[in-house]
Amino acid sequence: ENNPEASIDTPCYRLPFALKLTSPVVLAIPQGEQNTVNTQRMIPHTTVRGLFAQLLIERRKIQQRAEDDELFRQLFYDHGSHGLFWGSAHRYRLDENLTPPGASGAELFVPPPPFLEQNEDVPDSNRLRNVFETDPDDSPDHYGPLTQWIGEQPTGGSGSAPPYLSKADGPTTTFSFHSARRREHGHSVDGPHDIFYYEALNEGQQFEGEIIGPKEVLSQLKETIGATCAAHIGRSKTAQYGNVQVQLGSVEAHQLQISGQGGVILTLITPGIFYNRDGFPDATWKNVMRYLQQVFQWDETERQAVEILARPAWAEHYVGVWRSKYPAELALAAGTSIRLGAKCLVDRESALEELFQRGLGERTNEGFGRIRVYFGLADVDEVQVSERASAPQTSQTLDHLLQEDTVRSLIRAVVSLRLREEVERKAVENAEVFLRETKDSPQSVDIRHHFIYKLRALVMRADHVEEFSQGVKSRSESTQTSASTTQLMGSSHPKPFERMLEWTGWDERLTVNRVQAQVNRWFDTLAESIESQNRPLIASMLQPLKEDPSFTFPLVQRYWWVYLDLIGKRLSDASK
Repeated sequence: ENNPEASIDTPCYRLPFALKLTSPVVLAIPQGEQNTVNTQRMIPHTTVRGLFAQLLIERRKIQQRAEDDELFRQLFYDHGSHGLFWGSAHRYRLDENLTPPGASGAELFVPPPPFLEQNEDVPDSNRLRNVFETDPDDSPDHYGPLTQWIGEQPTGGSGSAPPYLSKADGPTTTFSFHSARRREHGHSVDGPHDIFYYEALNEGQQFEGEIIGPKEVLSQLKETIGATCAAHIGRSKTAQYGNVQVQLGSVEAHQLQISGQGGVILTLITPGIFYNRDGFPDATWKNVMRYLQQVFQWDETERQAVEILARPAWAEHYVGVWRSKYPAELALAAGTSIRLGAKCLVDRESALEELFQRGLGERTNEGFGRIRVYFGLADVDEVQVSERASAPQTSQTLDHLLQEDTVRSLIRAVVSLRLREEVERKAVENAEVFLRETKDSPQSVDIRHHFIYKLRALVMRADHVEEFSQGVKSRSESTQTSASTTQLMGSSHPKPFERMLEWTGWDERLTVNRVQAQVNRWFDTLAESIESQNRPLIASMLQPLKEDPSFTFPLVQRYWWVYLDLIGKRLSDASK
């Protein structure tokens, strides 16, 4: 049974960390339609714990039993005073630059707690309702969950005046679709039921969290892993998803800054697990109150000043070795909030701070039961909020908006998506034309899979157009030289790769000038689709992208991948 009264002898310190997504990340959650994989909007503590475990195994070159390593055992097995309390990366940084985690003045936002609701009839209102202090039946307005994230450091006094919060849009995601593949044939499976939709957190976003524990253990962890490193998290193991950059901050004291003398609201930021006296999961309010009673030692009068807004959830325990997600334990979901009246906290600041450091419930060392403490919100029925402050604008014209970094990054993302769609469309269209025109040609039977694979490998391994074009040219010259040699020896058959390049005419299409002309046509097609009055301004935005090889060459790679993949698929179908 959990014993929250046991104090931590070693002073608590925190090691802040940041995870910058360098590619889209899929953190799957079971919801919705079975062919759709949705993602979480933050980095859960289970993922964080697994990430650092993998990094530690790699850095210390642990070959077999990780639990035999002393540092690994302290970090992931020790639940005593020398163990660590892991946390999720639930703080979201709006700034695009990777800055040190825990930096002062950082603009951080967290998921909105469910006790704050917005007026859905007036969504832009700067007032939020505190569910603990209002009766929904007394208000004719329609209130619902707050959709935006709120500031990490809310300010306010003891509750005598409505506290102020800031709010902003939360992390962004993108849906992509992938099809099942037949590994033996190397192409997609036909049929509508073999397409899967993946929601992924967009790259470029930064999440922050903290690890809590003894100073010497945290310092050793940072020294072992390093201040920065690259890592992988999430569902997919391909290079397309899951790449992150890890940055560790400075080890510092972990303390709760008590603000005011009023009541507080405790909100779970990770799921809370609670066991009954027999050791079974029990998330009932009576059992949760037993844990709080052990921490605060309330009498019956004080217990009546405690309220809860709870949501159930299943805490799944994924075991990679067995590919199993069971057993699962019934828990209280992140966002569950508990209001403690002012009388509940009299002379109990140390108990509140210990709860803040250790968490509430069971398995808190693993990251379950982490809480966030809200001061100044418990005793007010309305909370005043403000949107994230934006840079002053002297003009609302499109020309002015294009000068803002946020707008420019959005336009770049839209341009990238539109160009990718155009490139894939042209690749499919041109491949269909090629197959139709060469269907009855006797040379078409000479196209072999190895020719498709070699040409596709050349384009995917290259870093720029010149390298791709030179690679094709070198292969062509090599096969021509081999053909000349064989002719002198009495054979007149050139190598298949050179023969296919010459017959298809692709060797002429893959010169630097021809490839660049193709890229220019893609950009011209996009520019023509823009309204005429905005075309000059957007054209000025497109020109740097057109001249940026790091932006254009991935489009070339995408075109030839789709083009060759479709031709290869048709060849496989024809050979059956």
